[in-house]
Amino acid sequence: FYAMLKLKEKGEGIVVISVDTSFVIDEVVEKYGGKVVRTKLGKTHEKLIEYGKKAVMAAEPWKLIDPDWGYWVDGIYQAALLTKEMLEKGMNIEELLKEIPEYPQIRVSYKVPEELKYEIVEEVHEKMREVFKDYESELAIDGLRLNMPDKSWILVRASGTEPKIRIYGEARKEKRLQEIFQRTLKILKEVAEKKGVKIV
Repeated sequence: FYAMLKLKEKGEGIVVISVDTSFVIDEVVEKYGGKVVRTKLGKTHEKLIEYGKKAVMAAEPWKLIDPDWGYWVDGIYQAALLTKEMLEKGMNIEELLKEIPEYPQIRVSYKVPEELKYEIVEEVHEKMREVFKDYESELAIDGLRLNMPDKSWILVRASGTEPKIRIYGEARKEKRLQEIFQRTLKILKEVAEKKGVKIV
């Protein structure tokens, strides 16, 4: 939604987003003449500065940085922008967001020993490439995200702040989401078990 607002205002520009964000953003940004650049979680502000005036905004799920306001996350500003749009258009939030598609997503975390976290993740990434042979593209800047031809995707990364491994995913249909998630979880469980770690 915020990407749509900024691109309507600017006409074009780069939208910097984290690696765990939805393909919905790509669809909206392309529709309004922009370009998406994905980066590591927690590093969107750095990319925003790197792109300078070419970048119109940066975002992670639930976090927005608008360089016209400042190079920091500001939830109050985010809420104010949304409220302003609702008042100006005379719409409630559901009406305002109805043109933005919404797809099923999953975000889960599993506890693992800190000293084995990266070792497990690295092996999981290798197995993912073997299991999902038909993947269209990959992004390996913060974990491994495999993008599928049907616009579904799965991401496995080690948490940067906790002894956890995180799985994120999205698909057009819940059935497909569960399929790619369960295949990925099976890989994680098998790799972890070989190292004496039980994933629950």
